[in-house]
Amino acid sequence: MSKDKPKKKRKTGPKFTKAQREQVVNTCMEKILYEHYNWNEFCQWIRSEHDIIDGNKFWVYAWEKIRSQFSDEREDMMQKVLHLLFDLNKRGRKDDDKKIELDTIKELSKIMGIYQTQVLSVSSDGNGKVDIKLDLGD
Repeated sequence: MSKDKPKKKRKTGPKFTKAQREQVVNTCMEKILYEHYNWNEFCQWIRSEHDIIDGNKFWVYAWEKIRSQFSDEREDMMQKVLHLLFDLNKRGRKDDDKKIELDTIKELSKIMGIYQTQVLSVSSDGNGKVDIKLDLGD
């Protein structure tokens, strides 16, 4: 009947410990961030440098870690900015400087997403009638 052919072993690349994998991912992050590797350059580099066949996996791991890191840094920076604005607002109230008070309130409301800019819409029907609409938000 039919002879069973032995399956070819597919090369998957080296096996890493968790620490080794983390080190490779950190190196991948450096290549992406500091050497500005695009996907093709990255896959070629990781195959030649680390004998990794599926460079896409490490590309994804590196980008997940990059996004996570910047998200954390963004939160920390936001906290520092908020502290600074609150301190400036207190100083403005203490010194009776209404301009500083108003400016810090505006900046805080922008950060919190409650500051709406005014939107002006001007249109004409071509017969001399001009329609002006001012949207002040809700």
